Amino acid sequence: MKKQELHTIAADLFEKNPDAENAYITEDGHGFLQQNRAYLHANTNASKKKLRVHKVARIDVETQEPTVDVSKMKKPELLELAKDLGLDFKTSNTVAELKKLISDHQSNEDDNNEMETVAIEELQKMAFQRGISTEDDEARDSIIKKIKDYDANLPKRD
Repeated sequence: MKKQELHTIAADLFEKNPDAENAYITEDGHGFLQQNRAYLHANTNASKKKLRVHKVARIDVETQEPTVDVSKMKKPELLELAKDLGLDFKTSNTVAELKKLISDHQSNEDDNNEMETVAIEELQKMAFQRGISTEDDEARDSIIKKIKDYDANLPKRD
């Protein structure tokens, strides 16, 4: 699931439950406030396959920057947005090239942030599958860094 989809589901849960600090979203789009219920659904759902559970914090939803719809933007707006995003572009780029550049950047941000929404247990499983050792109480940022470092050093496929 994309970050935006997770945040939309979580925002709905947070609106209905103002005291909740975290939401747990299964990859089939079901939202839970209790982690154990999310994992129960993830392991016993109708599709009979194990689903990933994403943890979304209220603070992340409240501080999220919206994805910009570039489809109706004109070139001056696109140039300004590309500059604001710190993208490498030329003023001679066509409108289509600028739209693709910005859309790709937004898509890559979602992909890069996907790991940030995964529950700690899932991160530990991902690390284990790569042969990376982790401690039970290791911080999620540390595990994410180990996984990203490992993946960055994998040989490139043609």
